[in-house]
Parts: sequence; structure tokens; C-alpha cells
Amino acid sequence: MWERHIYKYVEREDELEDNRKALYSTVWMILSKVMKMKVTALENFAKKSKDQDPLWLLLSIRTITYKFDETKPLVLALDDALKAIIKYKQHENMDNSEFLKTFLSLIKVYEQYERTFGYNKAFANELEGKVKD
Repeated sequence: MWERHIYKYVEREDELEDNRKALYSTVWMILSKVMKMKVTALENFAKKSKDQDPLWLLLSIRTITYKFDETKPLVLALDDALKAIIKYKQHENMDNSEFLKTFLSLIKVYEQYERTFGYNKAFANELEGKVKD
């Protein structure tokens, strides 16, 4: 019985890996030439392309779509992403769910670069110092 469970587990793992590669290939195939050029220009493209990581590809596409540019210095790119979040507003014909979906996407783009939206390390350190005193 245990061996059968192991066999099924390994079978599911293989199927998952096949599906990941198929998803990566499908997404890559439908990308425009311009988007492919932007994705291939990303810093860790070679490794992720070799791994055929579909999650990385989709996150990279979202990042590029929301104009988070890796060719800029990180501080400037993060500032642009933060500015986009702060300036974002609900338009007259936009329903609440569409606004929230887009707003959360902007935050995810910002947080993709190992940042936490709404967290400021300098402020946290200052607050920690005041609490200790």
C-alpha cells in the first residue's frame, strides 16, 4: 500500500513538472516580440528560462506591464512603482472590484522586489529605539 502511494506521488510530481513546462511554453509562445525582448533582457532570464519557471514568467510579464523597469536603478524603479500606487485612483466608470484588482496588482509589483508595502525600515528602527527608551 505504501509503495502504491509513493508511486502515485512520483507520478503526480512528474505530471506537475510536465504541466509547468507546458504552461511556460504556451505563455512564451503567445508573447509579442517586444514583450519577449523585454523579458529576455531581465537579469535572471537565463536561469529561469532554463528552469522553465512559469510563475517567474507571469510575474515578470506583470512587472513589465506595470512599467517597473529593471534597467533603471532599483531605488528609482521602486520610487516609480510607489508613485504609481499613490497616484492611482478610481475612475468614474470603474467598479470597486476592478479598482481593487488593479490596485492590488500595483502593490504586488512593488512587493515582488522584496519590499513590503507600507513598511519603512528607517521609521521602524526609530520607533523601536523610542520603545526601548
